[in-house]
Amino acid sequence: MGRRRGRGRGGPPLDRTLAWGQVREAAAHGIEIGAHSHSHPQLDQLPDGALRDELARSKGLLEDRLGAPVETMAYPYGYSSARVRRAVRAAGYGTACAVANRLSPASGDARRYDALAIPRLTVRASTSLAAFARVADGRGSPRPTSRTAR
Repeated sequence: MGRRRGRGRGGPPLDRTLAWGQVREAAAHGIEIGAHSHSHPQLDQLPDGALRDELARSKGLLEDRLGAPVETMAYPYGYSSARVRRAVRAAGYGTACAVANRLSPASGDARRYDALAIPRLTVRASTSLAAFARVADGRGSPRPTSRTAR
């Protein structure tokens, strides 16, 4: 979803984003929609008030637009600290993803991980479907792909 200037909106998007209609369509087809902060800062560098605002604004905006609870977030840049994870839980998120460039554990092994620091892969527009499939099937290395020049 594109971010625009004005009340309740962040600055220009960091990359191409989905339109709200596309986000709603994805959610309607069972794809989980989670938050990623409001303006994409390094959350661990924010003072407490700004951290709470980033988490609440993102969650609230998504819930308003989708008409459904948003329970998961992904940390911008993958950074989190114990303080950030406490704020994420206090904001009402049940799970959060950090960039670890490895697959999440199978459900039976999930107890080994903090629910607010679940590993996730970096998937970019330049990641081919074949490369993603190899990693998801356990046949490839989950290394991030480099960004392509625009």
